[in-house]
Amino acid sequence: MKLALVKPFLWLMCIVVTLSCGPQEEVLPEWIVPPPGPRAAYIHAFSNTSLENAALYKQWQLTADLALEDTLTVETPHDEILYFDAAKPNAVGYRVQLEQGQELHFVKDVKPQGVHIFVELFRPSADSSSEFELLGELEIDSDTFNYEAFRSGMYLIRIQPEMLVDCAVGVKIESRPVYEFPVDGKSNNAIGSFFGDPRDG
Repeated sequence: MKLALVKPFLWLMCIVVTLSCGPQEEVLPEWIVPPPGPRAAYIHAFSNTSLENAALYKQWQLTADLALEDTLTVETPHDEILYFDAAKPNAVGYRVQLEQGQELHFVKDVKPQGVHIFVELFRPSADSSSEFELLGELEIDSDTFNYEAFRSGMYLIRIQPEMLVDCAVGVKIESRPVYEFPVDGKSNNAIGSFFGDPRDG
């Protein structure tokens, strides 16, 4: 290859490598059921039935919508027990701030067992037309998930049981770095210092 062609070729290779190191398309974790998921299947079961226009069913759907607006911003770690009344449909929404490179850890504990709980994860929308977009849902039979934030922002978790059930849902929410400190037995405190400390040189 002539010298005149080497430099343009090297510049082209640098550009390709740089672009390949940028943000990639997000790969969804295995625990996530992409839309439509369990909630959509549950709602579909009521289609073309007498319950579709029932006041209780409409209230159940309304509370799900309200949970996306009337949310509780929590600091992690957060630990709480939610109580749901069969006679009063309800849903709860949590907002959690995550930075790119952090992992969201969620655990639910349902009593009594066998009650279906819908858990959905929403992320900041890339489209200005809406604040959040549905990322996916937790499998009905799963109690925990870990999710690495693809971009920084406020993430939202919506929790709602199926209709006509009395239940308690224990919720644990944590955020933690994806990568642990590389030195065994040490933490970030090992490399910290205070303003004004003397420095060599």
